Amino acid sequence: MAQKNKEETKIQNEIMLELSKYGIPIRQQSGVFYTEYGSRISIGINGMSDILFFRNDGKPFWLEVKTKKGKPSNEQKKFIETMNKMHIKSGIVRSVEDALILIE
Repeated sequence: MAQKNKEETKIQNEIMLELSKYGIPIRQQSGVFYTEYGSRISIGINGMSDILFFRNDGKPFWLEVKTKKGKPSNEQKKFIETMNKMHIKSGIVRSVEDALILIE
């Protein structure tokens, strides 16, 4: 798994800071990582979105953070589609404004 780029991480941090005013944002790590000793660790669900957010009224949301040019993988698209079918509002966000629109 490629490491997130700094721009995407910056957007993600800005979104989490703003969302904390409206509920509880949780950063969801997923992918394949390696320990300092070279051991492979796989965590999360393939395609799982970056942020799980619980609005103050308890309603959950999944937010996949991308840069303006970033494209979701097929697995990420499928995860978002599956969550939306389960009536858990989910989507791609590229800014704080996008995130606020999604959680309205």
